[in-house]
Amino acid sequence: GTSPHGGGIIRPTRFLKPRRSLKQKLLIRYLDIMAEFERPIGLRFVEFAEYLEKVLGKKTDVLTPAGVRGIIVKRIAEDIEASVIYV
Repeated sequence: GTSPHGGGIIRPTRFLKPRRSLKQKLLIRYLDIMAEFERPIGLRFVEFAEYLEKVLGKKTDVLTPAGVRGIIVKRIAEDIEASVIYV
């Protein structure tokens, strides 16, 4: 398949740990991914998320650092930030 990011502007750099039991972790049904971009990509963000789902074969939720900062309930945003795995 073709990547929707065209020209390498998308740089997924962080993955969020799923909050599940060990048994559930072995049967992961979806992934949460935090991605940073070199510049805004607009509606191509949706294409990027769909591309990841297709390539990874899993339901994928994609966040950006700005999206996390925009979460109104600060405890939730802090929990997300605390669960990031850098890759």
